Amino acid sequence: MSELREKKGKNFKEVIEDEKNKGRTTKRIMRAITSLSTSVLYGGSFLFLFAVLASVFYFALAPSVFVWAVLLVVAALASSLFASRITNVLKKSQWKYNS
Repeated sequence: MSELREKKGKNFKEVIEDEKNKGRTTKRIMRAITSLSTSVLYGGSFLFLFAVLASVFYFALAPSVFVWAVLLVVAALASSLFASRITNVLKKSQWKYNS
């Protein structure tokens, strides 16, 4: 109902322009992201998550060398799964932002 009250004082042209401009920034950002190469998307998301997980594990646990190596492998596996899922989701939604 509050949406109708906002539109009550506007004419149709203003309402149509407001509806056209909704989500324009999101569309630009998604268009830029989906235009990137799949390998760049995968690599960037993998490296970002791997660096975050590795630093959290290191500073939170202060592990020995062998435990650190195991934690890095775990972080790499988690980062790989996350990166592949993010890449697939973005590439599947690419068609929405091409026009």
